[in-house]
Amino acid sequence: MKSICITGAVQSDLQTVANILQQVGMKQPKPIKRDNDSVDIEFWHEQVMAQAVEDSGTVQPISNPGRLWEQLASDIFVANIRSKVWGWSDTHSTWLLDYWLNFETHLNFILVCVSPQQMLANAMVSESDAISVETMMSDWQAYHQELLRFHHRNPHRSLLIDIRDCVNHPEN
Repeated sequence: MKSICITGAVQSDLQTVANILQQVGMKQPKPIKRDNDSVDIEFWHEQVMAQAVEDSGTVQPISNPGRLWEQLASDIFVANIRSKVWGWSDTHSTWLLDYWLNFETHLNFILVCVSPQQMLANAMVSESDAISVETMMSDWQAYHQELLRFHHRNPHRSLLIDIRDCVNHPEN
């Protein structure tokens, strides 16, 4: 079993990369069942990040989300054990890169970069409310600093890609 974590600053870009990989065989993550409830990797990330922001008041890298979340992550990986290659795309994974790196040795990372201009343009098109250019650029910088930090420390397990190159040359 191989697993792929696709992360970066813009969810729609991450989904584009996931769609390309799914066309060549990557499976979507299967959820786990808990007491008539379903827990998937997206819910896992949302809850871990919400708890971290509540605890610290800010978004920052998380290397240890806690025993409960580790158990649920293990269960999600077990639910996907029969998939030859499976993966997910989630912006929240950017803040959990070190956790995921140590969690599973067969997990690889696709780090999706976007230009600040493109991120701002995407936000202007998709946001119905007024957006703060300063906030958007600060977010872009925070995400990309984390992606670059991780990639430079783990080049053997991560691939840094530009979303435009990926869209223009999906066969690569």
